[in-house]
Amino acid sequence: MNTILQLAATLVIVIIARLLILFYLPHSPSPKSRTQAAKTCIVMGSGGHTGEMTRLLTHLPSHQFYPRCYLIASTDTISGSKAKELEREVLSGGEGRDFRIVYIPRSREVGQSWISTVGSTVGALVACGLRFWDVWPDVIVCNGPGTCIPIILVAHFFKILGLKQTAVIFIESFARVESLSLTGRILYVTRMANKFVVQWPELQERYPRSLYSGRLV
Repeated sequence: MNTILQLAATLVIVIIARLLILFYLPHSPSPKSRTQAAKTCIVMGSGGHTGEMTRLLTHLPSHQFYPRCYLIASTDTISGSKAKELEREVLSGGEGRDFRIVYIPRSREVGQSWISTVGSTVGALVACGLRFWDVWPDVIVCNGPGTCIPIILVAHFFKILGLKQTAVIFIESFARVESLSLTGRILYVTRMANKFVVQWPELQERYPRSLYSGRLV
């Protein structure tokens, strides 16, 4: 029993130390040149989120970010076809290669009670953990849907353990002019995003750790 307690205490100390390092050391070190393409996980939302993401991805240097994995909520019936269309017509040069689509359960459906959300959130975290292990992404790109929170939490967990340094790039929706979305607020406060991008100068003034480079979509 004492050995188990010692191991548990050691693990807690390691995790706390890693958290302190991640939160208080400079969060975005000077980028190093990559000699290999970055395995990229792209979180697709629904409706406006998917529309914005597809427009963002038209500017993606696809030869530097592949293979690509599109992470989509299991109840989303639109984003999968949009991702395939984008790959076929823009990113893969008509060949439709170097990408895959995976589905995960939502943490919370629209109108779902908050009590039942606990179980669905745990299920989403487990599913994202399995998907993360399978894809092992170098980069996660998202723009606001709540679907991205579980996969980012999983990525952060592996980062805390020192097993995988996955970069998280969050681009706030163009519709957010003066305030952040709930997802944006969570990622800004917790600093789980390596790059936090907004599309309005008013937002950058309110959230000085964010990056503003004009309208992206």
